[in-house]
Amino acid sequence: MKNKILLSLAGLCLFSGCPANNPPSDQGQQKQEQPTEGKEQKTAPEKEATVKPDDPEAVKAFKALDAKMVTSDDGRVLILDLKGTNAKDEDLKHLAGLPSLERLIIWGPNFTDAATKEIGKKKGLWFVSLESTAIGDAGVKNLADLQDLQVLSLRATNITNDALKTVAQFPKLKDLDLRFNKEINDEGMPLIKDMKNLRVLKVQATQVTDDGMKDVAQLPNLQRLNTWGRNISDKTLALLKDKNLVSLELDDTEISDEGLQHLKGMTNMEALHLRRDFVTDAGIENIKDMKKLQTLHLRDTVVTNEGMKNLSGLTELTYLDLDESMIGDEGLEQLKDLKKLTRLGLWGTETTDEGLKVVSGFTDLNRLNLEGTQITNSGLEHLLPLKKLEYLNLSKTEIGDEGLQKLTALKNLKEVQVSFTQVTDDGIKKFKEAVPGCKVKH
Repeated sequence: MKNKILLSLAGLCLFSGCPANNPPSDQGQQKQEQPTEGKEQKTAPEKEATVKPDDPEAVKAFKALDAKMVTSDDGRVLILDLKGTNAKDEDLKHLAGLPSLERLIIWGPNFTDAATKEIGKKKGLWFVSLESTAIGDAGVKNLADLQDLQVLSLRATNITNDALKTVAQFPKLKDLDLRFNKEINDEGMPLIKDMKNLRVLKVQATQVTDDGMKDVAQLPNLQRLNTWGRNISDKTLALLKDKNLVSLELDDTEISDEGLQHLKGMTNMEALHLRRDFVTDAGIENIKDMKKLQTLHLRDTVVTNEGMKNLSGLTELTYLDLDESMIGDEGLEQLKDLKKLTRLGLWGTETTDEGLKVVSGFTDLNRLNLEGTQITNSGLEHLLPLKKLEYLNLSKTEIGDEGLQKLTALKNLKEVQVSFTQVTDDGIKKFKEAVPGCKVKH
């Protein structure tokens, strides 16, 4: 590994929002997406029978706050997203005027335990996100009556293990986000180990260690697990070996090739994160039979070109992150059959123009990172078949105006990064004239 370091919490990616239109299926969720304003095309069947109109004053109040709202076909608010607004505790009194509300997102320190007194009255809610609020254990206790709750995000709040006593009483809960709560530790895990419907658990940047994972491994229907940090080692992988996981995030941990042997039988895996872990080609051999794998992160590992042969049969991959690895043209040649790739990270690898010949065959790519590679103007010819490309990072390469002009054939480009290259202001101007909808970051 080039630099085996522990990332600061601030450098980690953020995660919040709302899932797809319907409650999460038994397959769990790989990610949650923010709702967009507009109409909710399909409501949960049990809601369709009841028709209580919204209070116009309540709707008006939330509109005045610039809240995002998604409504049913007959205009009832089903999703309310207050993230990015100036809303505070007292504004939630208007929730009483939204009788059909199913999903609620609040965010930020303006919200305290007082906010959950109003939220706890909305028994129709099945999705609640309280991310980055000042809500603590007492606030979570106010939610006890939300017995239909299926998705709960408590990321970066003020909770301790005591809040998990309330959480454990939500009989339908499937997705629980506890990330970035330093007071959550191994002592809290026995409180949730018997939650039979829990499919998704996120404990990144908590104090949960291998010892706590003994209880996590007892969750009977766990399918997606997010963890992180040097408190997690091969011991955790041994505990999980009999789980039918479809997603496992293990960035910045102490796992090794030996631990990866325990993943060998997880043939239903769809997403695997091993960023900045000390894994080698020998360890990666254990994932070669994960034929359903769609997302794989191997950034800043010690995997080499030789190890890429173990990925050659993973033809369902859509996202492959090889940033800051020791992969070069020879390794890319092993990946030529991964035709479903839509996102590829080669930042800081040994890729040259020759390697771009392989990349040219990934015609579904919409994001490509070539920062810090050895490519030149000549090699950019090989990117011209990538008609779906929207984002391209060429920073810290040897390309110049000549190469940038070749990319004018890619009309779907929305952003190109050319920092620390030989591209000039004049070259950027000409490029923008040809592809006016594309941002060029220089």
